[in-house]
Formats: sequence, C-alpha cells, structure tokens
Amino acid sequence: MPFIIRYFHKSKCNLEGEIELPSIALEEMQLLFEIPPKNPMYDSYPIYEKQVKFFKKRLDCNIDVSKFDYFLEFDSEEN
Repeated sequence: MPFIIRYFHKSKCNLEGEIELPSIALEEMQLLFEIPPKNPMYDSYPIYEKQVKFFKKRLDCNIDVSKFDYFLEFDSEEN
C-alpha cells in the first residue's frame, strides 16, 4: 500500500514536510494502528508514541514529536 507520513508544525499548524514510506503491508499497518481488517485505511491517522517507535526502526529520519504532529496517510498520488 502506498502510505506517506505528513507532518505539521505544532505552533504554526502548517505542513512542514512528507516522509515517503517503503512498501509496508496493509495488514501490518492495520495491526499497528489497531484498525479493523476490512478498513482499507484511506483516512489520515495520527501517529503516537507506539507508532513512532515502529517508524524509527524502519526509516532513516528524525521524528520530533515535540515540534511536529505526524499523520499516516494513504498516498493516492503515488506513481
């Protein structure tokens, strides 16, 4: 599934950037976010500490939850 993480500055509330994710199975994301299996996860999901740990293990980037709010989103524009 084509997922992306978008993050927003906490005090300015504007989009600061995007983090492209490697291919991660929908089933794995559903488990991580505690989403029912029939939900295709097309919505935006806030990323909390449990998910931050998961993504930090798989991504080569800094996730700073003190400055930014992070959301997992379906990337409908992936080519």
